Amino acid sequence: MPQYTDIFYRFGIALVIGFLVGLQRQHASDASDKEIFAGVRTFSLISVLGCGAAMLADVSGSAWTLPVIAAMLGVLAAVAYYINAIDGDTGVTTE
Repeated sequence: MPQYTDIFYRFGIALVIGFLVGLQRQHASDASDKEIFAGVRTFSLISVLGCGAAMLADVSGSAWTLPVIAAMLGVLAAVAYYINAIDGDTGVTTE
């Protein structure tokens, strides 16, 4: 049973950190009345996916699992940036 609580804590901490970063981004965006690329849901989802990728790399014992999943997320972020850049919005970085 302790193994399951460890997994729960890891994913819970990742979710809370992603939620807090997204919350800060949304709060900072409300002051400037500017549309943001990512908020609470996106950062929470990405943090949980990153935690899952790290856990999968740990369980599989392969050193390539985490970089491959990170590269796939990078490709998705690049596609989203490209789609936003076509509309003239180039501000997707987190300052």
